[in-house]
Amino acid sequence: MGFFTSSDNRFFTLAYYGIVMEPHDDPNDGKGIGRVIREVYKDGSFGPIYFIRYNKSWDVSKSAYPFYTKSKDKGFKKACKELITTPLMMQQWVEEADRDDPLIPLKKEYKAFSYYHIPDGRVVGLWKHALTSMSVDDGKTWQYDALRAPGFVNSNAKIWGQKTSDGRFATVYNPSEFRWYRLPFQLVMTD
Repeated sequence: MGFFTSSDNRFFTLAYYGIVMEPHDDPNDGKGIGRVIREVYKDGSFGPIYFIRYNKSWDVSKSAYPFYTKSKDKGFKKACKELITTPLMMQQWVEEADRDDPLIPLKKEYKAFSYYHIPDGRVVGLWKHALTSMSVDDGKTWQYDALRAPGFVNSNAKIWGQKTSDGRFATVYNPSEFRWYRLPFQLVMTD
């Protein structure tokens, strides 16, 4: 997850500090340092960097940046709290987070989450491998374990879905059984 706009229209960028200790280590294994956040101001400059979430194995005394609660900016702290209490945002952190992090609503090995709302208020969730599920409570719970979306040819590449400005819906993905082939992406539009 790279960006977040708070309800009071403040814009933030986020990044994750992972750790790779040996050749076959994985920076997305839940054993990294944690996630940082900083504000992007209207003039394009950046605010200070803060950690918004540490992985439990990290020794916080070794952190190069303070935790967000140390900020003197009450609006910044409010936006951080809003972010970490929004399940649809937290689901995007699943790859790097501790595998048992209570902030992550669906603790499965599903990766690269994107979502959109449909007219009846439900949320459509999409993950790598063209997996999908639905939520009636904005991502707190999911109606079923994610299933392969019918009609999508997709290896293990990411998939993106959203509502467009004209009220339709679009999904974008690599229509290949082997994601390493450089094929043009597929755009599917529905009403």
